[in-house]
Amino acid sequence: MKFRQTPLTTVRAHPKLILAVVVILVLGIGLSYSLRSTPQTASISTSISQKQAVSLFVIKLNGKWGYINRTGQIIISPQFETAEDFSEGLAAVKVGKKYGYIDSSGKFIIQPQFANVSRFSDGLAAVYINDNWGYINQTGKVVIAPQFHQAASFENGVASVNGDAYINATGKIIVKKGDFDRTPHFQEGLAAFQQGKKYGYIDSFGKIIVPPQFDWAYDFKEGLAQVGINEKYGFIDRTGKLVIGLKFDGVWDFKDGLSNVKVGDKRGVINRQGAYVLAPRQNHLTFAGFSEGLAAFQGNNYKWGYMDMAGKTVIQPRFSQASYFKDGLAKIKTNDFWGYIDRTGKIVITPQFNEGDYVAEYQNGLILTRKGHLGKDGIFVWSIGYLDRYGKYVWPMRE
Repeated sequence: MKFRQTPLTTVRAHPKLILAVVVILVLGIGLSYSLRSTPQTASISTSISQKQAVSLFVIKLNGKWGYINRTGQIIISPQFETAEDFSEGLAAVKVGKKYGYIDSSGKFIIQPQFANVSRFSDGLAAVYINDNWGYINQTGKVVIAPQFHQAASFENGVASVNGDAYINATGKIIVKKGDFDRTPHFQEGLAAFQQGKKYGYIDSFGKIIVPPQFDWAYDFKEGLAQVGINEKYGFIDRTGKLVIGLKFDGVWDFKDGLSNVKVGDKRGVINRQGAYVLAPRQNHLTFAGFSEGLAAFQGNNYKWGYMDMAGKTVIQPRFSQASYFKDGLAKIKTNDFWGYIDRTGKIVITPQFNEGDYVAEYQNGLILTRKGHLGKDGIFVWSIGYLDRYGKYVWPMRE
């Protein structure tokens, strides 16, 4: 399994992040409608197409790429040099040396014609034409002319270009390097910027929404952003109103309506109103955010287990690493191998994947697994497979 180079999205690391968070797949708008469709039937058709697309998984067979469903049945026969995941109802595929986009039936909506492409997001996709990146819409029409040497996917109406600027959906540069003391990073339509020694926020039109006033400011998550003054931290809303006071020694991003906070050497959990869901305590060295009512925590033995929202240990600390629960399953690591447990702590997928392998989070009904080795030509090749939630391969490992 070989991977092509795609446009890079600028990511600003959070200095207090303690556990990698699953990257979440986002559904968008659907495909074009038939001229004879009524608005109601078109909407139903689009919804069905989206669900079909998100339930398809990339596979490789005899050197070609195609798609299967959750049961392992081939839905789009392997015929492409490269195939990407579906996004907003379309998937990028490569035929010969050119990329185009197909729908969930395998029909080309945008014919292969581009040297390189990105996924669709906010109805637009970056494409590489004549040594430059531009953007097309879902009909294949170029809506932002190729002019950038680097272009990332749109998110909440903005996209990073050339590694040092942001554009809006019209292609207008709204922020560029040099406008502020540090180039902003947009999240949920707003971006923290630095002016002198203070931080504020701008919107996707470059308008200052929150004037510079904070010593520290971080990305918005679930409508709230971490801010700090004099090493005390709290949260503001999108208007800049301080909705959770600057009273903590450390805070983390909200996830599922909850945030971890630090008070002295103790850690607790608050809700969006700033009220404690779990009072600060010392007997847990570190714990991650709650997901599906459970949170991974690191005990005094430096192993990871899980607690409920009352702070009661429900899965004893015995794993070297632990992730969030999703649809009742969580990825854990023990004896240098990754596997999965259920909400009772029972191992449902035996730890069998080492650091050189790859095992994804449980998503859309299947778990992607990869194992790699050097091929005869010296190129690193991946074997790819899919497990169901019970650890059974619906698509066995194969190159």
